[in-house]
Amino acid sequence: MFGIEKNPSEQKETLEFEILNTKELEQIIYQGERIPQDKRFLSVEEGGVFRYFSIKDFLTDCLNLGDCIFPIAKINGLIVGLVTLQKSPYKEQEDIIWVSGIDVDSKFRDRKIGKLLVEKIFQYADDNNLTLQLSSYTIKDNESRSKIRGITKKMMEKYDKVKVLDSFGRAILN
Repeated sequence: MFGIEKNPSEQKETLEFEILNTKELEQIIYQGERIPQDKRFLSVEEGGVFRYFSIKDFLTDCLNLGDCIFPIAKINGLIVGLVTLQKSPYKEQEDIIWVSGIDVDSKFRDRKIGKLLVEKIFQYADDNNLTLQLSSYTIKDNESRSKIRGITKKMMEKYDKVKVLDSFGRAILN
């Protein structure tokens, strides 16, 4: 656990990380109902807080296929950041996991939560002997893509056994 202070006059926040499977995230979002109960996971246009998380993709790709993993960041129990990792559906790529999206709630950006989530991805890949493949959808804006590129390079140096592929399947070398 990490402690983050917003400012000295406010109470200390507790930042925690965990990895959820599809069913666990479904329970958080739907809470046993047929429509999402946690509106934070809706599209931004519908009042959601995550720019790149798509409830439609979650339903079609993760619930139907069941092969998604979600490293999440929580502050005081509230999910403030998440990554969508999807196992490759191709038999010859069983050791590849696609990084489909990295997102942090706008209220909690600029606190290095995204960087810490990227590190969790690398730890997970290292622990499970997996190759990471960055999707062209991982980050959709140039500023964030540039930040992730720098963080990824640092993580590739730290976790030198983890192979990283670009969206075309080409190895990214550090």
